[in-house]
Amino acid sequence: MQVPCDELAKVEHRLNKQNALGAAIAGGLWVFPILFAWFGAFTLNADFGPLMLAVSGVLVGLVIRLHGRGYQKVFGVIAFVLHAWLVFLALALELIVSNDTWLMVLGILYAIGVWSSVFLARKKVPFSEHRAFFELAEKQQHASRKKLKNRWFIVLPVLLITSLATSLMAIYGVTTAEQLLIAQELDEQQQQRALRAQKNEIDVTPQGLKALSTRQALHYAYAYFSGYRIDEYGRNKGQFVHSEFKAKTILIHLTEQRAEPRALFILGIINGGSQGSQQIEQAAELGDDYAKLFKTIEFGCRYDKDQALTLINGLSQLSDESPISAEIDSIRSYGFEPVCAELNTGKFEYSFIREYQPNSR
Repeated sequence: MQVPCDELAKVEHRLNKQNALGAAIAGGLWVFPILFAWFGAFTLNADFGPLMLAVSGVLVGLVIRLHGRGYQKVFGVIAFVLHAWLVFLALALELIVSNDTWLMVLGILYAIGVWSSVFLARKKVPFSEHRAFFELAEKQQHASRKKLKNRWFIVLPVLLITSLATSLMAIYGVTTAEQLLIAQELDEQQQQRALRAQKNEIDVTPQGLKALSTRQALHYAYAYFSGYRIDEYGRNKGQFVHSEFKAKTILIHLTEQRAEPRALFILGIINGGSQGSQQIEQAAELGDDYAKLFKTIEFGCRYDKDQALTLINGLSQLSDESPISAEIDSIRSYGFEPVCAELNTGKFEYSFIREYQPNSR
């Protein structure tokens, strides 16, 4: 049965429009947006990562179909290779596997993606044109298959080179986006911690501090100085607003308004220098055990270790604070040398207030 000339001309035109090289270049370039879409889906919900095994196959098939306009098997091969390359990149970037994804499900989704890419990549011959297509392309090899743009030894290397170049840009883009998201998440967490800490701030004016006991005020002074809140019962309250100025404001108030010797000692430690030394001396004269220990250690480090050790032994019988007793035991065991280097650190240690029971309220 003879095929009408108009049908042959129509199919001839379609066969000549096939462009495997164009499909390979376009497919390689589409690696970037498809991989970024994969990353976006995985970022929204990790369960979307496995689903992209199938979705990416559909996208690849449509890209090859749109740009190739082909009927030959080479278009299916291009789609298969491109989809396999995308899956490899997604695996390398850990965009597929979530904690509760079954291997069988991944296999099914991958098979759907492969089938979709290969099926959609090749255009289908309309039923009314089957006879013309058989005459021109199946009964004998059509001339379009011999054109360089449709030869596999041209098309596949171009596909691989284009895909590789685009993949490098895509990998760089995805890793950069991941780092930005991580940095943003860390920044948001930091802001949330700062907001929580700000909610726990106190009024450090004289009027506001009157409402606090001396022990509470000392613990808030430590929180402001260290940026870490531990309440007067030793309970960990987490991050706190760091402000050395507010810490000193509280300590100065306790020193001036309540004649608190431990606060004066801590001020001396923080201030350092001649002013700090004078404040520690005054605290020792007011009877503060930590100030006495500090002055005794300082005497042993600078002048007479034996006499200082005698004084320390006497001090151990007067103090009820275990941090002071532990410091004395350490000196007895290892001498003054280890503690001499730590005298002038300017640090407000938690041990200064951990077991301290002030005489004032």
